[in-house]
Amino acid sequence: MVFDESHKLIDAARQMYSTVWDEQDAEFIVGLSEVNRRTTGMDELTVLRSQLAEYNRQIFDRLAGDLAGNHTREGSRIEIVIGSMEKIYIRHMAKALEQLPLSYQENSGQKMRMQGLKKRCQELTDKLTVFLNSGNSICWMEKRENGRLALCAVLMELEQVLFRDIWSRPIPVIITSGTMSVRGDFGHFKRMTGLSFAALSRIMETSKPSPFDFQSNGLL
Repeated sequence: MVFDESHKLIDAARQMYSTVWDEQDAEFIVGLSEVNRRTTGMDELTVLRSQLAEYNRQIFDRLAGDLAGNHTREGSRIEIVIGSMEKIYIRHMAKALEQLPLSYQENSGQKMRMQGLKKRCQELTDKLTVFLNSGNSICWMEKRENGRLALCAVLMELEQVLFRDIWSRPIPVIITSGTMSVRGDFGHFKRMTGLSFAALSRIMETSKPSPFDFQSNGLL
């Protein structure tokens, strides 16, 4: 296994172990669970869909802060803390997502589509669980390219996860980059990526000087 460019390895790890709840996720599920009904009464499915959309709105309204409105540019982000009230909304959303597929089948009778809805609801419930147990993660809100908001989280101790999932396995790995060491010292990179937890006997390291002729081609 070969990894090139150390910063890309760290960025890829952050993406791999990160969780994103998009503001549109609840809207997508609400749309997916739409059925054609002859009755217009407030049945269970209608209530669940309405609750899911409302809880989702409440969470983003409470956490958006300065990102709310059209004045904030895309790509902006703020660090957030998932408080007790937000966790109540998250629990309610998870419960609604659990009940939604069953209620959908009762109202529509479409078992095949219900299976797809059930799988999607479970995926979203898993996302919500990350934010419900946010003590082990760094959480933030960001404005996406489409102008909508997203709730994001990444594991706080990413280096331990990388060691568990990659470096602890008996698989040879070559990591190469022009920016891994500082004056020949790989200490910072090893701490960032969890390699510092690996046995010293498994690690071989070398730092070579650049072949670039700075004296003749560099200008300060």
